[in-house]
Parts: sequence; C-alpha cells; structure tokens
Amino acid sequence: MKSARLPAMKSLTGFDYSSVRFPTDYGREALESLDFINHSQDLVLYGDVGTGKTHMASALVAAACRQGIQARFFTTSSLVMMLRRAKDEDRLDKELASLAKNQLLAIDLCRAGNYAEVLGTRVPEEALPLGSGQESAVPISA
Repeated sequence: MKSARLPAMKSLTGFDYSSVRFPTDYGREALESLDFINHSQDLVLYGDVGTGKTHMASALVAAACRQGIQARFFTTSSLVMMLRRAKDEDRLDKELASLAKNQLLAIDLCRAGNYAEVLGTRVPEEALPLGSGQESAVPISA
C-alpha cells in the first residue's frame, strides 16, 4: 500500500454514486470488481471539480493493493516531473521498467495550473489526450 503513494487512503465503501453515470455496458459492479485491470482496459473518470474523481481513483488503487495487485497513484505533474528527472539523470529506461511492473496506474489530471508547473506554459484542456486503446468512460457530474 505504501508503494502506491496515495494522497489519502480512500474507499468506495459509502461512496456517493448518485452523481455517477455509467455507460450502458458498464456499471458499479464492474468498476468495484476491478475487472478493467484483468482486461487491460483504460478507465477514464471525468467530470467537474469536486465530483469525486480523485476519491474514486484513490479508492480503486487502494482496492487493487488490498487484492495484491501492484498499483500506483500519480498526479500528472508528479509523473511528468519524475520521468523528466529520470531522463535528465539517464535512468529513464529503469524508471519506465519500474512503472511497467504495476498492473494499475492512476494518473490524476489535476488542475490546469499544474501544467504550467510542468511544461512552463498553460496547455488547453481540450488538447490533452484522455487515453488510448479500450476505454470505459465513467462520467461523474455534479
């Protein structure tokens, strides 16, 4: 659990799903079973600020760890900074290999201000890719 580097210990127990809209072929049970990990699917959580995306992502990482699944949580800025530092120190391959050992990587997109910190400029939200491959999008709305 410590290696997951969660910002806070969260759980889906008692999570308020009233703001969550699932795709027709995907639901709460599939999410909580972590089935998307076994099928190597991307899971994209999106919605307004304060709707529970980070809580849900943290809870999923914690649940994975409790099941013995290697998982890590990152903010986008911390991941980019870590990889940038590894590249500068000529150890990028080692860092990428370490990341590849995880079955679940949760990357919290964070706030627009974080991109200025990482990239030195503001990146428009619409320019940011949300994922690739198979995806299950779980919109969370206020």
